[in-house]
Amino acid sequence: SVIGPQAPELRQTRDLIDELDADLVALLARRAVLANRAGQIKAKHGHGVRDPGREQRLLGERRQLAEKYNLDPEGISRVFEAVMRFSRDLQQRD
Repeated sequence: SVIGPQAPELRQTRDLIDELDADLVALLARRAVLANRAGQIKAKHGHGVRDPGREQRLLGERRQLAEKYNLDPEGISRVFEAVMRFSRDLQQRD
């Protein structure tokens, strides 16, 4: 049988996804505050926005977490590459 868009289980699942997405945006907002703080500290000490070594370590750690949760490490890596790009853009904006 085909699940219609009004199926209660689908509607409930989509509502839960929407709630989780709101939580993710709130977490990204918290991360943005910390990224801005890091950017100010870097500027104060004469450091550039990018830290390629840290970025590679972070991506490796996030890939390991992905494996722990049985997720695709490359997919999670792409998500965090986007998150880091978002953070760098914030730091360069100030």
